[in-house]
Amino acid sequence: MDQLLKAVKTKYDASAALVAANTGGLYLEPQLNEAAYPYMVVYHVAGNFTDIMGGNKIKTAIVQFSIFDDDVSTAMSIYSLLCAAFDNATLSYGAGSDLQTVCLRNAETGPNFLDDVWQVTVDYQIQRT
Repeated sequence: MDQLLKAVKTKYDASAALVAANTGGLYLEPQLNEAAYPYMVVYHVAGNFTDIMGGNKIKTAIVQFSIFDDDVSTAMSIYSLLCAAFDNATLSYGAGSDLQTVCLRNAETGPNFLDDVWQVTVDYQIQRT
């Protein structure tokens, strides 16, 4: 797991309400009917995080959260908890790191009903401060 996704996972784990509501867990790849609902998948969509950490070329990355559930109200509740945890949040990259990034919500879709499951997606721009 790259450092960006580790930092995202650390922030996710720090939200007790989000973890409690998202009982199926957080994954790095789609589960295709293997995980219990509700569950969430996070993707590192764009940006080279190595450059964010040490280079001057790219100073942003995009991560996308996808929430899956068979009940739309639960999916939207998890969406609200996710936004509360990540909107304008600072991510931590471990002891000794002076890297500071902030999460800026820049897109969202849903709820959409596809293949008998509700899906809500949220994109965050991770920006070096």
